Amino acid sequence: MQPPVVTMFGGHSFVLFYNPREDNGCLSNWYEAPFVLDGREFANVEQAFVYLKAMHFGDEATANRVFAMSDPLYLQRINKQVTPYDRREWLAVRESVMRRCVGEKVAQVEGLADFLCSTGDATIAACSPRDRYWGNGCDPLSLSRLVPSEWPGKNVLGSILEDLRATLSTAEKDAQPAVQPAAQPEPDGETDLDATAVDSEAVASNEVAVPAVGEGSEGSPAGSPASTSSGSPSPEGEGPTAAPPSARPLSQATGEGALLKRLVARYLGNLTADNLDRLVSGLSAATVVVPVTPVAEGTDGPDGTPDPEARFAIERDGRRVRPNVLQNEQGQRWFAVFTGADEVPGAASGEQETVELPMTECVEMARTRGDALGIIVNAFSDCLTLTPETCLRVAEVARRGSERPLEA
Repeated sequence: MQPPVVTMFGGHSFVLFYNPREDNGCLSNWYEAPFVLDGREFANVEQAFVYLKAMHFGDEATANRVFAMSDPLYLQRINKQVTPYDRREWLAVRESVMRRCVGEKVAQVEGLADFLCSTGDATIAACSPRDRYWGNGCDPLSLSRLVPSEWPGKNVLGSILEDLRATLSTAEKDAQPAVQPAAQPEPDGETDLDATAVDSEAVASNEVAVPAVGEGSEGSPAGSPASTSSGSPSPEGEGPTAAPPSARPLSQATGEGALLKRLVARYLGNLTADNLDRLVSGLSAATVVVPVTPVAEGTDGPDGTPDPEARFAIERDGRRVRPNVLQNEQGQRWFAVFTGADEVPGAASGEQETVELPMTECVEMARTRGDALGIIVNAFSDCLTLTPETCLRVAEVARRGSERPLEA
């Protein structure tokens, strides 16, 4: 586990986190760090939190679904499906539930307690622009993230981590043997051995005391992405024997859609040559799932009727398929890609066919569709849209390889 990255600003120190695969990502609730709670092993805090929410309301069916899938994006969706649900009742206990989950993670994951203590007295903040409760409500790249008075969010997760740090630091101090005064020689020149004796049973243990109380981190990767077997965040944390985040390729990360969204949000916010290179590099490493419809021979659809979209078909595994599109009531259309087949409605029952494609191939196909507005990544989560103009720039960089485009 890498040492914490401390950011200095205005004479104050900050430990900021968002993506579990980036700086300080091990503090993210999406960071894969297996720990045991109530006799069950959970992959990350997000999974444990939503599980306890379901069990709190006696919804064992949803709890079993949570336990079977640790992808934070999936968990965020089913977090809102707990039933019966009493909002007022949950708001009264959710913080204590989160404290329990985070406390168990810190206590059980090797090196995490030391990491937390090594942050000193720095302010810990979960930077999540979509989360104004667990996070500080700030974009992880904005200047406001370093100005607490400008935070639109409460940063409750950061406060929980600071409280745990204080508990750990106090326990560590208490565990140190008290310094005994040097023994004074007796008048006859002998030493009083009892004066330097240390009662080993008086040394305090180093356990973390967490309240036992029995919404995923509503909308934030840090209170927030990944699932996550993302390893850091990744966010994309891993277990004591897991590889460091940098050693795990993006294409193997659970919660990959969240990583793509943050990648796009970060590097397309400022369209420079370097940022586009980084974006294309990330997209090239990612494989996503695309819902498709088989295309019959020629230009006819499966039922024999003319298929005007047959020109968009692709060859995949020895057959021709065409990507499906999403369309709203206004007739606007998007090409949809997903983290995995489990996110595609109807895929499990066989009602919806899917194929895996490199993200860059999806971008290129979306660019060639004259009637589509662009791509939606993980259509049933955050709905990040890549417009045709964006697709064009990304595809251009992908084709040109190391040759860098002009600054935007």
